Amino acid sequence: MAFKKSALFLSLVISAIATSTSESLPVCIVGAGPAGLTIANGLESKGYSTIIFEKDAEVGGKCQEYYEG
Repeated sequence: MAFKKSALFLSLVISAIATSTSESLPVCIVGAGPAGLTIANGLESKGYSTIIFEKDAEVGGKCQEYYEG
């Protein structure tokens, strides 16, 4: 259920930005996890330039975590 809400939110954000008239500035995305990379890809495919800010050295967010047992 949470994934469906996230996907809906991302599609609404892309739609809202796609109808914007200001294309001169890049869209800044905070976090290079799955959601950040997905929205960046969607915006780039619509012709927008994006800048992704990530605090870690690697992208992937929670996908990069592992637990030692």
